[in-house]
Amino acid sequence: ESSIYTFLSGYFSERGDAVAKAAKTPHVGDYRQLVHELDEAQFAEARAVVTELRNLYAVLYDIVLKNFEKIKKPRGDTKGMIY
Repeated sequence: ESSIYTFLSGYFSERGDAVAKAAKTPHVGDYRQLVHELDEAQFAEARAVVTELRNLYAVLYDIVLKNFEKIKKPRGDTKGMIY
C-alpha cells in the first residue's frame, strides 16, 4: 500500500517541478511537453492498474458463482474438518 503513495508522491513532485519550469520559461515548449508526457505515462499506469483490478474481480466473481451453493449451504459439523 505504501508503494502506491510513494509512486504518486513521486509523480506529483516530478510534475510540479516540470510545471514550475514551464511557468518560469513559457517560451520553451519542452517543459510543457514534459508535463504532457508525464500525465500520459501516469494515465497509462492507472489504466493498467484498473484493468488488473477488473480482471481480479472477474476471477473472484467466477469463483463465487461456481461455488455459490457451497457458500449458501456449507458443510455441517457432522463431517470432519481437515484442520
